[in-house]
Amino acid sequence: ASVYQRRVHGEKEVKLGEPAKFAYPDEKTRKPKVPDRTELPVMGLVTSKNFIKANLLSSILQEPKKTLPQNESEVQKHAEYGKVPEYLETVKKEVQDEYNYIKEMDSCKETAHAGDVKLLPEEDKQALLRQLKDKWELINHEYQTITHLVKLDTIGKVRRKERYEADLAQLEKDIEKISKKYVLIKI
Repeated sequence: ASVYQRRVHGEKEVKLGEPAKFAYPDEKTRKPKVPDRTELPVMGLVTSKNFIKANLLSSILQEPKKTLPQNESEVQKHAEYGKVPEYLETVKKEVQDEYNYIKEMDSCKETAHAGDVKLLPEEDKQALLRQLKDKWELINHEYQTITHLVKLDTIGKVRRKERYEADLAQLEKDIEKISKKYVLIKI
C-alpha cells in the first residue's frame, strides 16, 4: 500500500493524488524575507540625489488638491442658511437683560452714595494720621525687638512675627489712604 492511500470507513482503499506544494495567494505581493544573519548588507551605496530639492520640485509641480466650490450658487443652502439660531436669540436676550439690570443697580448705587459721604475735615485727618503713625511706631518697635532672633523655634514666635508684619503692612496702607488730599467718609 502506498503512503497516499487511505481507508474510508474501513471498507475499501481509495487512491489519492500527489499532494501539491502549498503557496500563499498573496506570495508575489509580499515583502521579501528577512536576510539571514550570515548575509552581509550591501555596503558603499551612495546617492547623488538631493532630496530637499526633489521634494521642493515635486510640491511645486503637483496639481492643487480639489477645494470646496467657490461660487455661492454651487454651495447647497438649507432652509435656515444665514439665520441666527433660536437658542442664540434667547441667550442674547438674557445677556441684555442682565446688562440692563446691572446698569440699573449701578445707577441706584450712585444716587444713594451721593448723600452718604462727606469730606473729612483737615484737623481730624491730621489727628488720625498722627495716631496711625504712633501706632505704626509702637508695632515697629516691638517687631524690631524680635527680628534679631535668628531661630524662630516656637509657633508663638512665628505667629507673633507674622502678626506684626501684617499689622505694619495694613497700617502703611491706611496711612497712605489718609495722606491723600481729599478723604471721604461714610456717614
